[in-house]
Amino acid sequence: MKSAVPLGVTKERILERLGRAPAGADELASELGLSRVAVQRHLRDLHRRGLLVYEERPNGGPGRPRRLWRRADLEAPYLQLCRALLEELRELLGPAGLTERVARAQEGRLRAALEGLADGERVERLVALLRRGDYQTERQGRRIVQRRCPRLALAERFPELCQAEARAYARVLGRPVRLLKRIPDGHPVCVFALEE
Repeated sequence: MKSAVPLGVTKERILERLGRAPAGADELASELGLSRVAVQRHLRDLHRRGLLVYEERPNGGPGRPRRLWRRADLEAPYLQLCRALLEELRELLGPAGLTERVARAQEGRLRAALEGLADGERVERLVALLRRGDYQTERQGRRIVQRRCPRLALAERFPELCQAEARAYARVLGRPVRLLKRIPDGHPVCVFALEE
């Protein structure tokens, strides 16, 4: 359900907020500090792109029914399957085992693309790979900053995915990487510190 055109910061904020719970336009406008008209415009655009769905509810009086918006991807059957599989793995391996297993899988996918590169080149190539993976990633000095989490619906329930990401980055870069901030925790970005 990936959009071909970048969404922009406001639409990303709306999607992240609706990933936590459904909401109406008035509620979103209040929480995000935007006008109701601006929020409605963004909601219509996200709906047209197939990223949001809504249900109409009586508003308790005369007038149009209230629209309650939610992310379309949270209803996807693949998401339910992924959650079930991760729950099963967590039960079998424990949280630390799940983190390690996911880290090894990510490391395997990244290592071939980064082998043979110098330290600085590896970081730049990793950032480029993440950008192609829809993370909206950039390097800011000794930090990797991700403005979008394509696995947000899973990462909220499974923080092990984020820890695994930091572990995989550390292994393929050959240096410690520490997770400082996560979008699922309410931060506007995920931040990974590249340590010496």
